[in-house]
Amino acid sequence: LMDRATAHGRAAMPQPGMVPARALHAGVHSEAESKAYLAGYGLPVTQEQVVGSADAAVAAASRIGYPVALKVSSAEIAHKSDAGGVILGLKDEAALRAAAKTMADRFPGAAMLVQQMVGGGLELIVGAQRSRATGPVLMLGIGGVFAEVLNDVVFCRAPASVEAVRAALGRLRSQRLMDGYRGAPPVDRDAVAAIGARLSEIIAANESIAEVDLNPVIARQSGAVIVDALIRVEE
Repeated sequence: LMDRATAHGRAAMPQPGMVPARALHAGVHSEAESKAYLAGYGLPVTQEQVVGSADAAVAAASRIGYPVALKVSSAEIAHKSDAGGVILGLKDEAALRAAAKTMADRFPGAAMLVQQMVGGGLELIVGAQRSRATGPVLMLGIGGVFAEVLNDVVFCRAPASVEAVRAALGRLRSQRLMDGYRGAPPVDRDAVAAIGARLSEIIAANESIAEVDLNPVIARQSGAVIVDALIRVEE
C-alpha cells in the first residue's frame, strides 16, 4: 500500500456534501486497507506503511520518522492489542528490529504495519453502522482509558452535517474533557466534527458497508487524526 499521511491531522478534506460510492470487497478489512479507503475520501490518517520484513520496516521508519509503532497487519486479527499485535514507542532501529522479530514469532507469515506515533491529545471513538431497523447511523464517544468507565456515546442519523456532529459532541456527558482536563489544552472540536460528518457521508453513500470503527481518533488542540480503523462490508 502507498503511504497514507497527515502529519498533523489536518488533511484537506473535500467540502461537505454527499460523496460518491466506492466499491469494497466483502468481509472485514485490515487496518491498513480501511485507512487507505478512508484516506481516499480525504479523512486524516496516520503516516504508515505495510511491510513484510525487518529491513523493510526500518526503511519505512526512516521515511516516517521515529518514534513509530509496529502492528500486525491482518484482516483476521481485529483486536490486535489483545492478541499482542501492537508494540508502541519504538525509538530507534534496534528497538524496531527487536519488535519485528517478536511480531514474526507471534504471527508467522503475517505482514506488519509501521506507523507514526501520535502523541498527546484526547482519544475519541467515531463509528458508523447500518442496520435494517435504523439505516445508517453515526456514533461518537470518549475513548481510551475513559471508554469503559464512562460508557459515554451519542448517535445521530447519517448523513449528518458538520454542525449536527458538533452539536452531538456537546451532548456527551463527559464532553468537558474536550475543553481541557487537568491542564490539558482543549481539543479541536471542529476537526472531530469534520471527521464525523465525512464518515456519516461515506456510510450513507456505500450501502454495502455495515460498520466502520475509528478507534482511537486522537483529537489535539489543532487537528485530529485517525490512529486505527476497521471497515466491515456485508457479504
